[in-house]
Amino acid sequence: SACEKGSCWQEALVLLVAMPKMRVARGSVSYNAASSSCEKSGRWDLILGLFRHMGSTGQPKTIVSYEAVLLACSAQQLWQAAASLMCRMHEVRGATADSYELVVTACDKAGAWQSATTLLSELDCAMPSNMAR
Repeated sequence: SACEKGSCWQEALVLLVAMPKMRVARGSVSYNAASSSCEKSGRWDLILGLFRHMGSTGQPKTIVSYEAVLLACSAQQLWQAAASLMCRMHEVRGATADSYELVVTACDKAGAWQSATTLLSELDCAMPSNMAR
C-alpha cells in the first residue's frame, strides 16, 4: 500500500518476489497491492503479468484482481480482452457495476461503442438482479 501511494512499482514487485524467501505467504491482497502500485505508474503490462502469475501459483483471483486487469485493458483500448475477461468473471466470481463500466470504457476508448451495446445486451442476462440496470 505504501508502494502504491509513492508510485514505487519496482519496490512493490521486489517485495512480492522476496516474500517467500522471508517466509511470508503471498496472497491475493499482496498481488492486488502490487497491481495497484503498477496501475498508479501506468505499468499496465505488469498488471497483466501479475494476474497471470496469480493463476500459475494457485492464488485466488478476487474482484479487485479482475478489475485491475479490466482497468489495464481499458487504458490500453483492449476492448476484446476486457470483454473476454468479463465473461470469465461471470463464470468464476461474478461482476460489479464497476466491472461493467470498465468494459464499456474500454470499448468507448477503442471507438467500439457498438460492441459495448452488444456486449451489455449479451451480459444482461448474467447481471445479478440486485445490480442497478
